[in-house]
Amino acid sequence: MVPGVIRPLGPGDYRAAVTLFAAAYPGRAGETVDWRDAETAGSSRRFVAAAGSPPRVAGYGAIWHVRPGKFRMDLVVSPGWRRCGIGGWLLAHLGDQARIAGAATLQARGEDDGEEAVAFLVARGFAETMRMRRQVLHVAEARLAAHARLPERLARGGIVIEALEGEQNRAGAFWQRFCDLYNAARYGWPDPDPGPVDALTPQEFRHLHRTYEADAGTGADRGFLARREDLYLGFTSALGTAVRPAFRGQGIATALKVRAITDARDRGVAALRTSTGIPRPAASPASPFQRAS
Repeated sequence: MVPGVIRPLGPGDYRAAVTLFAAAYPGRAGETVDWRDAETAGSSRRFVAAAGSPPRVAGYGAIWHVRPGKFRMDLVVSPGWRRCGIGGWLLAHLGDQARIAGAATLQARGEDDGEEAVAFLVARGFAETMRMRRQVLHVAEARLAAHARLPERLARGGIVIEALEGEQNRAGAFWQRFCDLYNAARYGWPDPDPGPVDALTPQEFRHLHRTYEADAGTGADRGFLARREDLYLGFTSALGTAVRPAFRGQGIATALKVRAITDARDRGVAALRTSTGIPRPAASPASPFQRAS
């Protein structure tokens, strides 16, 4: 048994946990800006494993709610403490916390080149459900000229692109309409958490969206909606990019991403990051794994 303690992430653990997380996930380092107030960092529950004498942070783990019954997790162990039982100890704690919170499944994401991490997950009951490809756009290098006339073409059909923040202030039934769009747009959306998908209520969706915004951090790109009058047709935000099935193939998703890129460029954002899921094994950088909790 590993001597030490697992405890909620506290102020005294912040620097060590951030350093550990950033070394393991350099592309996600911006997410740590909200860790200082662990109590309000979305719906995430963050923990550290402290070991040694004197005790120091040897591992970091977190779980967060995705939708009813479905949770995701992060798990990182300091190189000097690997193969000492820290990972299994911390994973067991995360699993217990997920069950207490009502999880039916718990999803982890392992790197394709991280054979040891993938083997660790598989040995503990995780099964691969999807491959994901990470994408990074250096905003200053974006070439948008080919899409310059797209907003005008959509506007002729009554479709306009609005910032989420402005639309929320404009529309009294914003969250109800946005939730309706999200529930409709999930049809055909690759899902790393397979299983029945219940429609969310506006209250549930509002909480989900704000959780993703908080976990994405302040460096995330802003969200935008495509609408025709009061019908919301598509969105791009911390939750991803999606369009109602009946309106796909018209360039709406492209117009949303172009608007997000233009906005990021105007705000001086250096890079934007996203990922695309493929619901079958294929060569790509990261794989979600899922385990019944």
